Amino acid sequence: MVKRLLLVGAACFPLVGCFGEYSEAISYGESQIKEALKDPDSAKFSDVWFSPDANNGKPRTSGYVCGKVNAKNAIGGYAGDSAFVIYVGQTDSGFVSSSAVISQDSEGPNMAIITSSCKK
Repeated sequence: MVKRLLLVGAACFPLVGCFGEYSEAISYGESQIKEALKDPDSAKFSDVWFSPDANNGKPRTSGYVCGKVNAKNAIGGYAGDSAFVIYVGQTDSGFVSSSAVISQDSEGPNMAIITSSCKK
């Protein structure tokens, strides 16, 4: 039993390490997306990832936090998954971001921005 747990833990460690590299940027991006919602506390995130830009690592983290968010609308019901993107850049004093782009429409102008910014 212990050997199985160690094997599972060892297999998961590299995945945590990869996600951990951008975890601060992702957390900051999610917090900024929440601020753009009518009910920030209801936000449920899924399929979230970080898409580095050309300046990433020179010398700090920069790129796009991308994913889906489902949150309550003005009448209190969940609206369904909406794709989002937000630019996040690291500075000496923390992170800064652009305005959030959120889209429920799979073909609208906001979706074009999301698609062009979010590269896996």
